[in-house]
Amino acid sequence: MIDILSPCLPVIPAKAGIQKAARLVPTSPDRGRSNSGFSVRPERSGAVNPASKRLSAEVVLTAPRSRRAIGERPVAPLLLFDTPQPQCYHPAAPRSPEDRNILKLILVRHGQTPWNAEGRFQGQSDTGLTALGLQQARCAATALATHDISAIYSSPLPRALSTAQEIASKHSLEVTPLDGLKEIHLGELEGITGPVMRENYPEVFHTWNNNPSRVSFPGGESLRQLQRRAWRAAQHIESAYPPGDLTATVVAVSHNFAINAIVSRFLGLPLSRFHRIRVDLGSFTVLDIGERYRHLLHFNDRCHLTGLPASGG
Repeated sequence: MIDILSPCLPVIPAKAGIQKAARLVPTSPDRGRSNSGFSVRPERSGAVNPASKRLSAEVVLTAPRSRRAIGERPVAPLLLFDTPQPQCYHPAAPRSPEDRNILKLILVRHGQTPWNAEGRFQGQSDTGLTALGLQQARCAATALATHDISAIYSSPLPRALSTAQEIASKHSLEVTPLDGLKEIHLGELEGITGPVMRENYPEVFHTWNNNPSRVSFPGGESLRQLQRRAWRAAQHIESAYPPGDLTATVVAVSHNFAINAIVSRFLGLPLSRFHRIRVDLGSFTVLDIGERYRHLLHFNDRCHLTGLPASGG
């Protein structure tokens, strides 16, 4: 039984200091491939902190050469983070001079639903939060409570709205629904499981697993359609808080595929690599949008969920 009133564990910021780094590099076929297609290679980038002996990691997304399609341009290396572990987003940390005049967009995935727990595809179906999902939402709200949030947007689907309302309750803000933040419309696949998809929709299953950029769900949307509308939603938020005019932090509560699509566009990753990005329930993904730069500051951060049971979906 989950205690809904139990406090969430505090998020502790990482200590400053240069420590040993590592790089994720594509694995070659003769060296063996990991599930992600990347391996970790240590690099000497400074002294090791003897007190903590934690590793920082410089993550570089580069598609393995052996899996690049003919005629496809190689994906340029993309720096995701280069900070000491643990990789926790700490919203209460003071802003540095470099943080002025930027938009900090915090993408939050909703908490767990019954269909997440059952392994069913949800899409735009009307599903609410489980007890664990509500706890995840409240932990997200607690983690963001000390941050100066200017606005909270949300997908209008109930599971996202419930999560957003928990966050808004800490800031006396209204939640603004934004249709572009909805999850992908799965059409005939709404409510089914992976094995059922494999059996009843073999062609869709094959395309989804081998080249998701080409998939179009029967009676629903394609990934390209999802990305276009989700990206328009992100642009709508950015236009309301243009970098350089003011410093703002905005929360947008959305869904697995929608957040994935926004981050892929933000980083310039092709949709054919869609499966290389994972967005967990209740997680934070933080984008820094400045006048001269755009950074993925944190991705799939779940530090505020420490101590909660694992959740599927």
